[in-house]
Amino acid sequence: MLDFAEQYSDYLVPVELDVCNYEQIKEVAKKIKDIQILINNAGFAGDSGCFYNYNEDVAKYEMEVNYYGPMRLINEFSSQLLESTQAAIVNVVSIGAFTPAPMHITYSAAKAAMYSVTGALRLELRGRIFLYLECIQDRLILPWQKNLMRTRNRLKLLQCACLMEWQTVC
Repeated sequence: MLDFAEQYSDYLVPVELDVCNYEQIKEVAKKIKDIQILINNAGFAGDSGCFYNYNEDVAKYEMEVNYYGPMRLINEFSSQLLESTQAAIVNVVSIGAFTPAPMHITYSAAKAAMYSVTGALRLELRGRIFLYLECIQDRLILPWQKNLMRTRNRLKLLQCACLMEWQTVC
């Protein structure tokens, strides 16, 4: 991501923050007044099942990073984004939202929730000059998941071509 930021330094200002720290999000939102693209790229996947290896702390952290953090960012930057005539939100949504695994139950649930938020925002913002995109990083998709994507027409996941590095922000 930093190479990409350096290449487009005239246009792109990456901001690293802890999406679990609401006060930090508010502070950054106060400082940044000219925002056109918000990229929610935070992610955390722990090893927590439901019947086996359940860990409530891991489950809460997965929801905090993968759902609540991006929701806070969208909310805090909403007024600046709506003021722009060419704004975009890019949520990095994992294939785990559609292909849950036994040891990633809450991770999949959190990513599915963000996918649902994506659809709801499209409806909420319809008719405005505002773009809303989602991105699934295909280099993280396992071969069996690609086969699943080919066979399910309803999973039109690659709606945005993104060149981003996988990061864990928290």
